[in-house]
Order: sequence, then structure tokens, then C-alpha cells
Amino acid sequence: MKLSDNFHLSEFLRSRTAIINDYKEQFHPPSDVVGNLLKLVQNVLQPLRTRFNDRIYVTSGYRCIRVNTDVGGVENSDHPKGMAADVTCKDLEAIWILVLEMHLPFKQMIWYKDKNIIHLSFDENDIRRQYWVN
Repeated sequence: MKLSDNFHLSEFLRSRTAIINDYKEQFHPPSDVVGNLLKLVQNVLQPLRTRFNDRIYVTSGYRCIRVNTDVGGVENSDHPKGMAADVTCKDLEAIWILVLEMHLPFKQMIWYKDKNIIHLSFDENDIRRQYWVN
């Protein structure tokens, strides 16, 4: 399923942990989760990708509860709700700056320098634009 010009649902469902442990629910998210992923893409990721003009890779999107637990995700993570994605690209600093310059409506943006990813979350009821480097 295509979520936008540059993002497909399958990118947000990939999980080696789910494959290894046969967590089939990872690959069949509920409709509300798909709706949340669509909002994340429409409001944050696609505008960013359009402006960035280079490939942005989703390293972790939706995580079923068992995957989130197995990978050490926090209990109140936005990943199981389909409201978060961890992304990487050639120039994470440029992504960081663009998100802020564009005033994108994110909930949280966390740059995990040791993992070479930026976590972006979107909740239409909680646009706090909270960000930090970890």
C-alpha cells in the first residue's frame, strides 16, 4: 500500500525480530495504526522528503507490542501506535535542521547519534515539538 509518493506501508512494517520470532501480527497492523502511519507520513515524512530531495530510509516504523518489548522500546512508545518512525539518510544533520526550519508538526524528534538515526513521532493531539540529541 502506497502511503505517499515516496513511502510505502511495507517500509514501516519490516522487522527482523518479528521474522525470527514468527510474530505475524507485525505484518498485519490494525486499521487505526495504518491511519496513524498515514498521518505521520503526510504531516512529517513526505514534506521532509520532498524538501530534502534525497532518499530517507525508515529503519523502524510500526512495532507490534512483542517486537517493541524485544527491541527494548519504552512502554509508552509511539511505535506500537504507528505514530513514530526512526529514519536515516546520508546527512542526518541536514534532516535535523530541515525539520526545525520547516516547522513540521512533530511530537518528538530524537537524534540517536550512536545509532545513526533520528526518531520522529506525530500525534495530531500532541504537537509539542520536543527535541533533543541522545
